[in-house]
Amino acid sequence: LLTPLWFIQSFFFIQVFTSIETILIATLFASSYVVYFKPGFFETPAQAKRAEDGYGNYDDDREWARLITLFEQSKIYRTSRLSLDDVAQRLKLSPRYLSYLINVRQQANFNQFVNSYRVQDVTKRMADPQERSKTLFAIGLEAGFNSKSSFNQVFKEITGQTPSA
Repeated sequence: LLTPLWFIQSFFFIQVFTSIETILIATLFASSYVVYFKPGFFETPAQAKRAEDGYGNYDDDREWARLITLFEQSKIYRTSRLSLDDVAQRLKLSPRYLSYLINVRQQANFNQFVNSYRVQDVTKRMADPQERSKTLFAIGLEAGFNSKSSFNQVFKEITGQTPSA
């Protein structure tokens, strides 16, 4: 709308400056009104969600891949008394963001996430003939569990049966 008015004023020397000025002021007023009363009006749903969680500057896919790599290749879950802060420090991420990422991707908290890796490790090692000489508790300790009771409890929660079964 403004381009034809500018063209008319520039080439035909018809004064339409007041019309241009009125349109610009009305547009500015309307957009200000919308932004003030509906702040999320110009955002897409994905942008709005990312703005709400406060982690819009992170690349979730990249950070998730780094976390999975750390757990699967470095087997950091075998560390006894592993904490969210320890893992966040290794990945150079904030602990809150790391917790958020695990909650969103796994629908689990940090301890559940770590324990699922530990139980997977124990079940693989229980099936390995080279590990037959070790007790179940020893395998559990090597997988990162701190005590026999926590090993048995977590194993049963995840698999539905005791380690000896």
